[in-house]
Amino acid sequence: MPKTIDIPQEFPLAIPENQERASERPVSLRQARSITLGYISELRLAEQYHEDQPQMRDALFALVERVCQQEKQVGGPDDFHNLAVTLGRSGYDELACDILEKGLALFPYDVDLLADYLIYGIDCERMDACEEYYQTLWKVPQSEWTWRGFAFSLAYLRRLKKIGPPRLPHTNYEKEISELARAYKKYLPQEENAYREYARLYDKNPDKELSILREALENGQVGACPSCAFRCADLLFAQKQYQNALDAIQRSLEDAVNQKQGGINEFYLYFLSALCKLGLRLRENEYDEEDILEIYSDFNVALIGVGSEYVDTIRTRVRILEQKTGIHVPDQFERLQEIIGY
Repeated sequence: MPKTIDIPQEFPLAIPENQERASERPVSLRQARSITLGYISELRLAEQYHEDQPQMRDALFALVERVCQQEKQVGGPDDFHNLAVTLGRSGYDELACDILEKGLALFPYDVDLLADYLIYGIDCERMDACEEYYQTLWKVPQSEWTWRGFAFSLAYLRRLKKIGPPRLPHTNYEKEISELARAYKKYLPQEENAYREYARLYDKNPDKELSILREALENGQVGACPSCAFRCADLLFAQKQYQNALDAIQRSLEDAVNQKQGGINEFYLYFLSALCKLGLRLRENEYDEEDILEIYSDFNVALIGVGSEYVDTIRTRVRILEQKTGIHVPDQFERLQEIIGY
């Protein structure tokens, strides 16, 4: 049986039928989020054991309904945002939107709440509401937008572009995306993602894209730029600028240390690092044992987390390298030995 989580008694799983909602004291948004985290943890735990918890799921829905229906709200825009994100990240997009709608009824021009709705609303196909809130967002001066306003609007427009023809006449998604990306960089020049989004406009022009990404890397306002450096490494590798790619990889790995959540795929960077070092060895036709062991080491680290589509490449490169150099994979690199059949 999965371990259970104690739910505070003042928030029972079921509200007695004879209890009038009007007589209940309001649930603060912070309390609701705390209880939501408990419900979600319990549901995830049950899922790991392949068990169903309909009562817990119903309680979660009832809690959100209670918050949305109560007349008095205890909390501000950030509290609505935090509760909605807790729900949305756990796959409860509909519930997240319900909370956001309640929040926007009280704070109709809050940029983060409007932006949040675009992300969760499009996932649960509340298209009309998304369009309404998107238009409302544009009523707020862009100088007052947060990073979510820009980043989530861009993600929303790209999703709309993939879905099909514009819902409104004379809508040009490419133009809107271009204008938003430029405004993002203009108003939030300290945000790494602003440069990343602006650079995406030139994904068919690698040199232009690289120049924008390098601007972010050299801009003292931005600071850590793991994502921009990551993209630079990919582009430079494709251009066979292996040493420059290795420098970008190192920058990306160093800057990633500052990220507390999410972030780049560091295992892929070790995969790319091994290929860059291999490319340099092939170009110079020199195979020192120390250099070869560095390549093996990077591949071995990469195998912790790269996708299965990269494993065949690693296996092939290592087998060829062993044949050319006579330097075999040492025992300390167990993952690498395993995939090449030691």
